Amino acid sequence: MGYIPYVIGSDLADKKSVILEAMNRYHQNTCIRFMERTTEYDYIYLAKVDGCSSYVGRIGGKQLLSLSDGCHNVGTIVHELGHVVGFYHEHQRSDRDQYLEIYTQNIRINYEGQFTKLGPNDNRLIVPFDFNSIMLYGPLAFSKDSISKTMGPKAQYSSERMVEVNEKYGLSKLDITAIQKLYQC
Repeated sequence: MGYIPYVIGSDLADKKSVILEAMNRYHQNTCIRFMERTTEYDYIYLAKVDGCSSYVGRIGGKQLLSLSDGCHNVGTIVHELGHVVGFYHEHQRSDRDQYLEIYTQNIRINYEGQFTKLGPNDNRLIVPFDFNSIMLYGPLAFSKDSISKTMGPKAQYSSERMVEVNEKYGLSKLDITAIQKLYQC
C-alpha cells in the first residue's frame, strides 16, 4: 500500500466532497490510500493558492497541492494527485514525439514549460504512451486564444480522441497499471 497523508486547507472546506471523490478514484482502482494527516511529517496540503498545480512525487514536509478556482472538478484533482503519486505529464514523456504534434506557436506566453519534453533519463516509461491518461492535457490546454490547438495526435494516431483533463472521469487503465508497477501492488 502507498499511504499519502493529506490536509485540506480551510479555504477548500466547501470543496471537500469533490476532493474526496477524486481521491476515491485511486482507492477504488489502486493500492494508493490518501488518509487524513495525524502526526506525519510528510503530507500534502491542499489549498487555493495559484492555479492547479502540484510537485511531482514526494518532496518532504508540507507539500502544497494548489486548487484555485477552475480546478474544482474530479478530473483536474485526480490529475494533480497523479503528480503527487509520482507522474509527470503524458505529453512530456521522452517518447512523446512518436505520438504527438506540439504546436508551440499556439502556446500561451510563459506556459511553454508545460510542454517541455523530458529526457530519457528523467522519466520511467513503464507503460506505453496513453492517449486516455489523466496526465495528458487536452488539445487546447494553455492555448493562446482558447481555439488554437497546442497539441494533437500524429497522423497515424488521428483516430485517438484527446479530451481536456477537466472532462475526464478518472484514471485510465494504463494509469492504473503504471501505479501498480510503480508501487509494486
